[in-house]
Amino acid sequence: TPLITAAQHSACRVVAKLVQLGAEVNERDNQGNTALHYAVLNSSEKTVVILSMSGADVNIQNSDGQTEIHLLAFSHDNNLAKHVCHSKNSIDMNMKDHDGLTPFMAAVMKDNKKLITFGQDTHINLVDDSDHSALALAISHGYEVAVEILLLQEADIKQIDNSGNSMLHIACAGPSIHIARHMLELFTDLNTQNLAGETPLHLA
Repeated sequence: TPLITAAQHSACRVVAKLVQLGAEVNERDNQGNTALHYAVLNSSEKTVVILSMSGADVNIQNSDGQTEIHLLAFSHDNNLAKHVCHSKNSIDMNMKDHDGLTPFMAAVMKDNKKLITFGQDTHINLVDDSDHSALALAISHGYEVAVEILLLQEADIKQIDNSGNSMLHIACAGPSIHIARHMLELFTDLNTQNLAGETPLHLA
């Protein structure tokens, strides 16, 4: 559609004019993307603001199951995140894409602290297709601040992934010594085994 084409080219004035003329802001293309998907992909703040103020739905999923917030989470554009978080749109941080990732999990994977701390009705213990929660993802990537935030939000440290790994297994295999030490303080049984028969110390 003309609106999607304008958004793809970050032509914010054209977007504003088309919206003013009554263009459907939530119409999707063959990939399931809306104009707002492309505005986020292009990091076009003005286009995002125009579309958001015109009632664009931030929770529409494309053919990969990704909403605009998934795409925003994968970016490191804090200004864009600020605009979206402060909009009046109701943001679903728990909607899963085709890999089982929620926008919250994606934000943790990319250490996107603005969205991690946004936390609008976020179910922080949801898991992806590998049974990894946001906490497991933060631990595996060594994101120390994200781990602290999630623990303060009472993330479940007792979750096990589909390989039988505990948070301590994941921490010992991860890049952060600080996180591994912190997990050691939280776990009493250091001999618990995953499905391969490995203890956390085997992975250290």
